[in-house]
Amino acid sequence: MPQVPALLTLLLLLPVFGHSQTPDVMPKSEKPSLGEIAPTKKYPLDSSKEFLPRIGETFSDFEFTDLHGKVWRSKDLRGKIVYLNFWFTGCPPCVKEIPDLNALYSHFQKNRDVVMLSIDGFESKEILDEFIKKTPFSFPICIIDMKELLPLAGNKGRIGFPTHLIINREWKLAIAAT
Repeated sequence: MPQVPALLTLLLLLPVFGHSQTPDVMPKSEKPSLGEIAPTKKYPLDSSKEFLPRIGETFSDFEFTDLHGKVWRSKDLRGKIVYLNFWFTGCPPCVKEIPDLNALYSHFQKNRDVVMLSIDGFESKEILDEFIKKTPFSFPICIIDMKELLPLAGNKGRIGFPTHLIINREWKLAIAAT
């Protein structure tokens, strides 16, 4: 399972962006320091090979609506670092990483240059509302139609879950891991 918290930190610190596929990088603390989540020799930066052809390409425009009705448009997010987490509640690795993603969001939520969105293309608002009653989820969950999911997060006609995409300030796909 890829571990994106170290990657997002790297995006904020380096002009050249790296990639990761490493488990359990993120400590469980509520507010980790940058040193705690920075990549180490144990957690090398490496991209998912399936996505390498897409790295550096301009990312597609999108418009998502989250569970609270807020609309997230790519045109409003350009110039920011945008982290997209594609998942669903029936995916055990997706659910397992939620505490780490919540900690990452907690760390960066006051940084207006970083936006984290969770994307579900399978489930209804009702299912997700029930799920988050039992499983705390700190950052926005957006529901999209399944036909929109594959072109955004898929590669060569398929998608794995969870999939993590990070779009850089120039609106190019900087990191893709699944």
